Amino acid sequence: MYDIDRRHLLLYEREAQGQFRAPVDIAALDDPAALALIGESVYAHFIESLQVIRAAGTPYDVGEYRAGRQTPVFFGSALTNFGLEPFLRAIVELAPPPQPRLSDLGPVSPTDERFTGFVFKIQANMDPRHRDRVAFVRVCSGRFTKDMTLVNSRIGRPIRASRAYRFFGRDRETVSDAYAGDILGLVNPGQFAIGDTLHTGAPVRYSGVPRFPAEHFGRARLHDTRYKQFDEGLRQLEEEGLMQLFYVDGGRREPVVGVVGALQLDVITSRLRTEYGVDAQIDTAPFAAARWVADPAVRIPPLGGGAAVSLDRLERRVILFASEWEVQYFERQHPDLALLAESPM
Repeated sequence: MYDIDRRHLLLYEREAQGQFRAPVDIAALDDPAALALIGESVYAHFIESLQVIRAAGTPYDVGEYRAGRQTPVFFGSALTNFGLEPFLRAIVELAPPPQPRLSDLGPVSPTDERFTGFVFKIQANMDPRHRDRVAFVRVCSGRFTKDMTLVNSRIGRPIRASRAYRFFGRDRETVSDAYAGDILGLVNPGQFAIGDTLHTGAPVRYSGVPRFPAEHFGRARLHDTRYKQFDEGLRQLEEEGLMQLFYVDGGRREPVVGVVGALQLDVITSRLRTEYGVDAQIDTAPFAAARWVADPAVRIPPLGGGAAVSLDRLERRVILFASEWEVQYFERQHPDLALLAESPM
C-alpha cells in the first residue's frame, strides 16, 4: 500500500485466516528495495498512475476538509487488518477539535461546565448474547462521569447513566469519564431516540437529525408464529433509523415498511432472520410517498386512487400515496390540510 500524503510504502504480510500483520515501512518509493519487491513492469505502471493522480487530482486542503467540501479516501479492510494504520492515524491528525453546537438557547460551547450530549446513532444487538441496544452519544460540552443523572430533553425524564462504554470494533470498555468530542455508548432500554439531547442543569435541546423521506415501500409478512420477536425486531430496527413503519387500518400484523433505498428491504429481512430468528418477507407495496398530517385534530377527507391512511409507531396519522402526482393533486384539492414530508419531532 502506498500512502500518497506521507509518500511512503507500507508492506503487509498475509497470515492465517486472511489476516495481515502490522505494516513494515519501506521508506520512499524510489528505494531500491521497493523496485525489487514490486518488479520493473508493475513499478513503471504504478509511477505513471501516481503522476496522473497528482496532476489531475485535487490537492488535499485541510481547510476544505474541515469545511465539509473535501473528503480523503482510504482503502483497506478491517476484517483482515489491512490498511487500518493510515486510516486511524489520519483520524487523529485530521479530526477537528470540538466546536460550539447550536441549540434552542443559542450556541453551546464545548467548554461549558454543564454536560450536554447528542444521540446520533442507535444500534441493536451489539452483544447478541444479551440483545442489548446501544445509543451512541457525542459529548458536546462539560464532563461525563459514570452513574451521573442525565435528563432526556425530549421526554423530560431523568436517566442514570450506569452503563457507559467506549467501542472499537467488537471490543468495548467501561467509561468512567468523558469530555467534549468523545463518543459514549449508553445501553438503551428504549429511552433514547436518534436526535435526543441529554443534559444536566437547565433544559437545552439541540436540533434533531433530519430523516430522508421514504421512497420505497413494502409490506412485511411473517412466515411463522413468532409475532413477539417479529414486532420487537421491526421496532428496534426502526429505532436505528433503518426504516419507518406504517400501520394501515386492519393491518397491524402486516405493517408497511418505508425505506430510502430498495436494497434496505433485503437488509431488513436478513437481520430479522439472523438477529431475531424470524422468517419473514417483504413484498412490494403500491405506495411511493408518505405524508404526515400536521394537525392531529383535522378530519381527513375521503381518499381516492391508491392512497391510504395509516399510523406510525407513535400513533400519528400518515397518508400513504401511490405517486408524487397523487400528493400534489391532494394538496391542490385540500390547501388547508397541511402535510409534512418528514415525521414531526
